[in-house]
Amino acid sequence: MPVQLLQSTFEDPCRAFDFSDLGDAELQKGDAAGALAAFNAALEVEPRWPVIWLHRAQGKLEHGDFQGAIEDASATLEHLCKSKWGFWVTAWAILSTASANHPAFDPGEKQVNKEHIGDGLTLADDPEFAKKPEAAYALEDPACEEAPGWSEYRSQLMALVAIEWQDAAALAYEWMNSRGMMKTKIMDDEAKHCLPGVVASLHLLVRFSLEEDGSWESAVYMTRCLSGYASSMHPDKFDQITANGTRWPVTVAEMDSIRRRLAVASANRTTTSWKNEAGESYVGNAFTMMGTDEVEPGISMKNSVRVYVYDVEDYFELRVLARGASFCRENQWGFEVGLHEWFLACPCRTEDPLEADFFFVPHYTACHLNVETFSEEDSDALFQSLVGRLQHFPRSLGRDHLFVWGGGFGVDGPFRSWRRYIEDAIFLMTETELWNPYKQITTPGFSAWKDVLIPGRISLAEVRWAKSAPTERQYLADFVGWNRPLHNAQGGMSASSPRVALLAMAHEPDLHIRQDVPYMEAARGALSSKFCFVPRGKSAWSSRFFRVLFADCVPVLLNDFYEPPFGEIFDPSSFVVRWPMQRVGHELLETLRKVTPEAYEKMLGRVRSQRCWYVWIPSVMDHEQIDIQKGKLDGVCPLWKTQNAFIGVMRLLRTRRRASHWPSLGKAFHVPDEVGEAVQLDEQARFRTDSPES
Repeated sequence: MPVQLLQSTFEDPCRAFDFSDLGDAELQKGDAAGALAAFNAALEVEPRWPVIWLHRAQGKLEHGDFQGAIEDASATLEHLCKSKWGFWVTAWAILSTASANHPAFDPGEKQVNKEHIGDGLTLADDPEFAKKPEAAYALEDPACEEAPGWSEYRSQLMALVAIEWQDAAALAYEWMNSRGMMKTKIMDDEAKHCLPGVVASLHLLVRFSLEEDGSWESAVYMTRCLSGYASSMHPDKFDQITANGTRWPVTVAEMDSIRRRLAVASANRTTTSWKNEAGESYVGNAFTMMGTDEVEPGISMKNSVRVYVYDVEDYFELRVLARGASFCRENQWGFEVGLHEWFLACPCRTEDPLEADFFFVPHYTACHLNVETFSEEDSDALFQSLVGRLQHFPRSLGRDHLFVWGGGFGVDGPFRSWRRYIEDAIFLMTETELWNPYKQITTPGFSAWKDVLIPGRISLAEVRWAKSAPTERQYLADFVGWNRPLHNAQGGMSASSPRVALLAMAHEPDLHIRQDVPYMEAARGALSSKFCFVPRGKSAWSSRFFRVLFADCVPVLLNDFYEPPFGEIFDPSSFVVRWPMQRVGHELLETLRKVTPEAYEKMLGRVRSQRCWYVWIPSVMDHEQIDIQKGKLDGVCPLWKTQNAFIGVMRLLRTRRRASHWPSLGKAFHVPDEVGEAVQLDEQARFRTDSPES
């Protein structure tokens, strides 16, 4: 692909870089289509800036379009040399070095074979890549000056907000009614022309419903719409588009605050006017739960555990770490937001620290580090500062504090120095093992004796695969994915990777093995196969394990140091095949081929009976809740209210409650005071001045 890079002045470089930055964010969020659309938009604005071509080259590289990456990067280098822009060559070298060392890109993977294995179509051919994100339009025209009527409306709205926000809300209501935006399709069409205007208008209506009308249901309904639109924009970009509330009267912090307030207000709800299609009323909190609902037989939600949730507004660190709930809630790490809002809405929540079993510390770092909102170094510094200021941390030195770590990099990515600060805290995490790019870290952050292993988030659309899963299967087994080496501690490039072995068997006629193919090939393969290989990738955990269960595909776990979550509640070995990851070959295939139809159906029955424990139920503030109200989950998960990931977490937390709140072994020392009550001492036998008993 020849590229002509001209040496001349650059027009509007900020806009071009806005699109380029958006592309980086969309890429890391997992929206490859949006990422490439943003990069293309950047080049339309300013096609002569070499670094934008480099960003797109890097994007193509990380998503497997190797030929496209080579063409973009080669053309860039060629023209850089011709134009004698030496400083750009230096910038490119820095970019390459940073990419090679960033957690999202393991330089060791350059050495493994990633050639196309399939029927001709590659990942770059996926039709989703043609899509242009709504956020790109918003960056292009943030004031909506090109959208008919919106510019005048914005001027009136901002004038009223400066005087009385309630009057601005009234104007927003009149405006949306006059445009017919109470109909979802029309609102969607308007959002394509003025996304920030639609979000700002909805935000004002949500606030009015909550603060003036006192209508929780109305506020929730509009928040669901608002969050759907806001989720398409990175928090930094959103605040840039609204000019931190001075161009449009809404900020990310305000939207986050509304979601938290709605969750808190729902904690003890028992009635609601909402009804589903069958005319049945929904009751309970933001997750349709009530305090009397049982976590396990005889144990009510309210009396299961008592959880204190740290208020984001009280800590500047949390205002950074737990920012952008709408943006972060829908990806595979969305349970970071989900668990935060679950505990805010839970009848088990307490505002009295003395009766709390646990203290929940909210943050969305798996989301933010993957989209590069801030660096790992910044994240580590924020956590160091935060832990020193958490009001109730000293009582047990964190032993009763809950932290969620959702990424493949576990706790080491966001809080590299955690062993010095929170080694005794309870971690709710997806990762049991090691992250390939961290070659020097050889001890996992997960501890089976204190931590809780949780599932990754999959969408309800993926859960509903089960409703259309065919009975007859074309293939014995499936794997669609990229070649990955093992971690250095496991032998690295010199060891036998299960993915290398699987890709080497792609010629087997009864296997569906693919690499560098469109996204939907993964769903097609899982739905067409009896068994689904789940090999170790960059780390131990993979959302693949949870997805294939809902394709009625029996998982074959090829990872020696990972186990399915919630083994304390049910036995996953009854429906999972486990095989040594460095012994993948024909012996494994022959073993699978010998599984009788009767044995296979028995395993599949167990899959269906237990898989719904891995579903994170959406809150009523999220669009997916509509599917639950319409009963679309009932056919797959008829017991979803009592068998879901949130309930699984609650049951396991009950096993980690302690009557005492002393620090961990080697740190717990105490003597009686004058009335016989225990008073804590430190390691030097001095009275601890930071303990509640002091």
